[in-house]
Amino acid sequence: MNYFRNLILTAAILTIVACSTARAEDAAPPKEFTNSAGIEFRLIPAGEFMMGSPEDELGRLAKNETPRHKVRITKPFYIGVYEIKQGQWTKVAGTTFADLTSEKWKNRPPVGDDLPMYWMSWFDALVFCNKLSEKEGRKPYYKLTNIAMENYGNGAIDKADVEILGGNGYRLPSEAQWEYACRAGTTTALSSGKNLTSDKEACPNLDELGWYAANTKDLPKNKSLHKGGSKKPNAWGLYDMHGGLLEWCGDEFEADFYERSPVDDPYNTPSDKIRDTAATVRGGCFFSPPSDCRSAWRRQNHTCGRYTHMGFRVVAPVDIAEGEGDE
Repeated sequence: MNYFRNLILTAAILTIVACSTARAEDAAPPKEFTNSAGIEFRLIPAGEFMMGSPEDELGRLAKNETPRHKVRITKPFYIGVYEIKQGQWTKVAGTTFADLTSEKWKNRPPVGDDLPMYWMSWFDALVFCNKLSEKEGRKPYYKLTNIAMENYGNGAIDKADVEILGGNGYRLPSEAQWEYACRAGTTTALSSGKNLTSDKEACPNLDELGWYAANTKDLPKNKSLHKGGSKKPNAWGLYDMHGGLLEWCGDEFEADFYERSPVDDPYNTPSDKIRDTAATVRGGCFFSPPSDCRSAWRRQNHTCGRYTHMGFRVVAPVDIAEGEGDE
């Protein structure tokens, strides 16, 4: 009799566990989703990694990439599969290249809705994130005040004071999030698990991942920019993390930030001086040498800078896939 009682009890427990597991799986955020602007996102799990470059990495820029240190990303997040496209920019920001550039500007990379967006300042990218958040009923992550516009163009920001509101909307990745997502579990110079064979010339290991100086040098400038996804993705399904366009991150740039970086979710929060200083950029671009396309590579660009080789991708909190806006 006890045998049958125990058998029934065991079956009941297994049923409860199975139901609990099913509910947990149902509650798990989707691994990918596409938002209202057509931007595709992939879920990046929480985890830890070694940020920076090892001493023996070819092409290493020691002053910016040391000390190599452990970082924990404590929460999963979504990041764009591709850099923001020109058509997505126009849909959200309401401006085009004709608005942002001089009519005399002819020598530029190609224009097309499916091509990566370029020629925006760091401030412009923050406003894009806020507008996208507002379109979906979410609280903007940034607040920009004392805005000064560029001396040409419509909607091109030259300077602004920036405050981090910490809303539940879209934002630029922290450089820790960017490197973690780029590496996708690897510790090598490239997210494929391979290292550079050359830090200055053609590099077959980089050829398969992105567009850089050696594989675009014979192209005219108006053919140097390529549609996102024309090279291999990393293990987490992200494209063009090496080469293509430099990508803005949310952090204020300081070369020695790694010396005081916290372990958990480091972010060099923009200070009052960000109006006239530099933000961090990552990833290399279509005219970069291989050394500048490594996962660990980092440098600065002035926040008002607007370039033909500068783009960005956005990140979002996990609940955004369920469409949870403001209450």
